[in-house]
Amino acid sequence: MKSKLLKTGRLLVALGGVALLGACASQPGEFHGRQKTPVVVMAEDSSPNTLPRSSDVYKRVSAGLKGSMARQGYTIRDEDFVAAKMGWSFHDRQDKSDLVEAAKLMNNSGSAATRARTLVLYRVNTSQRDAGYGTVVHARLDGEIYDISGNRFLDSFELPMEKFSVPADCDQACLSSVIGKRTRAMAQDLGNVLARKLNRYADLDTVRRDTADDDDRPVYGDSDTYKVTLAGFDTEEALEIMRVMSSEFPGYRDHDLIRRDGRLREYDYETRASRAKMEKWLNILLADMGFDTDRDVRIFVQGQELLVEKTIGTPPRSGKPQRPRGKGRFH
Repeated sequence: MKSKLLKTGRLLVALGGVALLGACASQPGEFHGRQKTPVVVMAEDSSPNTLPRSSDVYKRVSAGLKGSMARQGYTIRDEDFVAAKMGWSFHDRQDKSDLVEAAKLMNNSGSAATRARTLVLYRVNTSQRDAGYGTVVHARLDGEIYDISGNRFLDSFELPMEKFSVPADCDQACLSSVIGKRTRAMAQDLGNVLARKLNRYADLDTVRRDTADDDDRPVYGDSDTYKVTLAGFDTEEALEIMRVMSSEFPGYRDHDLIRRDGRLREYDYETRASRAKMEKWLNILLADMGFDTDRDVRIFVQGQELLVEKTIGTPPRSGKPQRPRGKGRFH
């Protein structure tokens, strides 16, 4: 009997070891790409129903939230560190638009230490009611996720309302302490929720491949809408550029002309291709049209802005490609 128990124990230890190895082996795949999506987490307290950002509660929530996300592989930018580096000072009841603008400025500051692709704004909503026997407190965490470079809303999040009681004689310091302890645990849960949501947007700029495809064709990420500006091109040239971009560029979805003013055209261009691919393909396209891409044209890509400008004084070019057409040149 003892021998059987010993063998069983050894088997369980062995199985446990295999399970542990399997868990460790799964982590790299689970966190793949997350470290490439730097996230800045900022408190948003513009509503009078939220606690002020100077409250100790926010510090506890921030610690729980950022710690949970960091453990799941995300690079977290701390708002206090960023403020100190940029020489800023955030204050209570800051407008939400100010926080979004601050995130964009830090992303364009040129410093790798402050650059972030995604902005998470979170709020601590609380209310309290005197129930006679004590004070009943309601607390809820919610907020939004934004793509800073793409100037777009990505997602929202909200945890279920938590309800708990505090003693009738609980003063403000006592109340802050109790709420802080409860909301920190909520923040850790929220960090897990956010990590799962953000994983959908990890590597927004990266072209991925579907390994299940036998012919290994490229598969792209979620659609992005670029603002494409063609400046200085005549009608024939501009139409040829848009014809190729819409019929031959992989990942193309749709486009709309939103402005036309002389030799300036602006389009909303929806595609699943990355910025790097768009820049590469535009260089190929313009070279095929007979332009010297180092002298005759300028291509500028930043965020969701894509400018293609024909240099002043460039002699007229034929809008038709100088080399054979075909989708094969764009890959």
